[in-house]
Amino acid sequence: MKVILTPHDVFVKAMMQHPEVASDFFSTQLPAEILEKVKLSTLRMENTTFIESKLRRNESDLIFSVKLVNGMKAYLFLLLEHQSQSDPLMPFRIVYYALHGMRRHVLRNKKKPLPLPLVYPIVVFNGVEPWSHDRDFFNLFGEMEPFARELFLNPFRLIDVGTLTLSDFERSHIANLMLLSLYRSAPISLDEKIKLLVSTCHEFGVHPDSEMGQTVLEYNTYQFEAKQGESGKYWEMYISHFPPEFQESIMNLRDVTRSEGIAIGEAQAITKTHQAIEMLKQGKSVDLVVDKVGLSKQDVEYLKNIIVH
Repeated sequence: MKVILTPHDVFVKAMMQHPEVASDFFSTQLPAEILEKVKLSTLRMENTTFIESKLRRNESDLIFSVKLVNGMKAYLFLLLEHQSQSDPLMPFRIVYYALHGMRRHVLRNKKKPLPLPLVYPIVVFNGVEPWSHDRDFFNLFGEMEPFARELFLNPFRLIDVGTLTLSDFERSHIANLMLLSLYRSAPISLDEKIKLLVSTCHEFGVHPDSEMGQTVLEYNTYQFEAKQGESGKYWEMYISHFPPEFQESIMNLRDVTRSEGIAIGEAQAITKTHQAIEMLKQGKSVDLVVDKVGLSKQDVEYLKNIIVH
């Protein structure tokens, strides 16, 4: 991708390509606590950017990789800022670019993305007037700055549905219809799950013909049909627990999901047949076609006989 450069960019990049200039720049500009953690002897300019292509008309950057003393990889991120005035949103842009750089690392190292590389940003600004805006990302939130720090720096809230207990779902909350529907592991049995769904619908007046009632019923019925070979048992339990006013909706959903399941099965069978025919035309053996496509040996031999004749 071509990066649109200004003369300032060309000059800075040309200078920083000299290892002695880059090393001296970072040795004098990095804080002492950062310097003691990096090995500048491993400094290397990367042929990449953290800036998305649509933003490169107005911005450019230089990325240097460096090894930390503990052997981990880090990036020194230089944003070349040539606007005439300082940008109040610069802290936001810096965080965005740093996260974009980490995302690139994750995509390029899918098998082993962790640990994430550290990204240390430096903005090189040569505006007409001195920089006049705050450099702290959290100060962008105004009076909510303390709360913003807490939200961003603390671990995220996790709702691990599979670890919820029967007593969690027995509490009076309509949102349990969503969490309980998502629940799919022991120790809560299917029988207990359906009873809780019924009691919660009853408690909050969720009717089968309402949008919410249909959403809950549809999601759970599709789950039952996904349990191949066991759907009959699930449907019996489902029908027996829900009150009479739900029965018509449940029966209709059962018929629809089963019809869709048959249609999907037929489409898959047609696809497999086409795949088998193509492989047989290519001279593949019957055993190989059976193994790769998933049809029975009898069916593949039948297809081969048709092709030959």
